[in-house]
Amino acid sequence: MHNALVALGPKADHVLVVFVTVDPDRDSAEQLRQYVAFFDPHIHSISAPSSVTRILGEFRVRAVRTPSATAGNYLMDHTAVVYVLDSGQRVLDAIPESIPQQQLIRRLTAALQL
Repeated sequence: MHNALVALGPKADHVLVVFVTVDPDRDSAEQLRQYVAFFDPHIHSISAPSSVTRILGEFRVRAVRTPSATAGNYLMDHTAVVYVLDSGQRVLDAIPESIPQQQLIRRLTAALQL
């Protein structure tokens, strides 16, 4: 996402990036802030359990805790999508996070009409 924001140049000022954890039991607010800051200091994060539950439900995000090979640990299988919303919080696009960077930039630009 950092590279996409850089590629957008001044147009990135019109973009608010929010990272929502799928595991608020494990990701504290401070841990998540540090994690997203590693990618870009302008990315915001949400980890409050009540907010996460509401957001995951509204966006139909699948998040399933699965056992890990390490005793007492677990993994989170989850949907990985970049949702592009307008100022009225209507979804303009749902972009798989695995697409190539140039496609991400094109789709962000198109969705935001920048």
